[in-house]
Amino acid sequence: HLARRRVLGIVRRSFGQARAVGEAMFRDPRGTVEQAAAVGKSVARLMAPATTPRSPIMHGRSLSRDLGVTEVPLDDLKRSAKAVGQSLNDAFVAATLGGLRRYHEEHGASCDDLRMTMPINVRGSGADLGGNHFTPARFLVPLTYDDPEERMRAVGQLSRQVRDEPAIRLSEGLAGVLNQLPTSVSTALFGAMLKGADFVTSNVPGVPFPVYLAGAELQSNYAFSPLAGSAANITLVSHCGTCCIGVNVDRAAVPDRDTFVRCIDDGFAEVLKLA
Repeated sequence: HLARRRVLGIVRRSFGQARAVGEAMFRDPRGTVEQAAAVGKSVARLMAPATTPRSPIMHGRSLSRDLGVTEVPLDDLKRSAKAVGQSLNDAFVAATLGGLRRYHEEHGASCDDLRMTMPINVRGSGADLGGNHFTPARFLVPLTYDDPEERMRAVGQLSRQVRDEPAIRLSEGLAGVLNQLPTSVSTALFGAMLKGADFVTSNVPGVPFPVYLAGAELQSNYAFSPLAGSAANITLVSHCGTCCIGVNVDRAAVPDRDTFVRCIDDGFAEVLKLA
């Protein structure tokens, strides 16, 4: 019964979308074709396979993990972002890139860019409070900027371009289509999309007020998010004025966790100087 309802729902949406496309073609055939072509190119970019990491040193993959933490004042990171006219997330990603640049330099490796996976918020104004309303986006981010201000501006521009991709708004529908494919096919497609990522960043708003567990105040709140085929995942959770940053690495890609975390620390330090 549930399967039948699901199929009927997909059919109804498909007919509705087909009718909307037909009406648009009648009103503006040339514009509709151009828009459809743009959407097609965007979908191709979103789902393009990437089977090889860009990093020359963080390319090993295994099931072994190592964890680290660091933290920075939330207000200081906000001031750094405001000083450059960018968002808190742009400052966070720019600091992470600065750390990754230093990590590659310490290993005598040069790399112009890395492939980053970042969740993009797609929650609409009328969406329910619960549930997940994000889609993972992959794009290349530069390691060539030595100046943290220039790096943050470049990150901000790239992030806005990705958020404006037409395929981002279609991610739920695309996922529904992939879920209808045989498991082996959908698994291969998702694997081809994810396993070429070098690292993942995620910025999660936390609680701005004290919380307690069995009468004891929670001092810090770190998230160690899944690697999703990458070498490292750096996740920021704000908690009572502090950015609690959890670092999860694949030991085959990052065998020296302490060095990696220290480089991430240095990346944040140079961004915080902008404040």
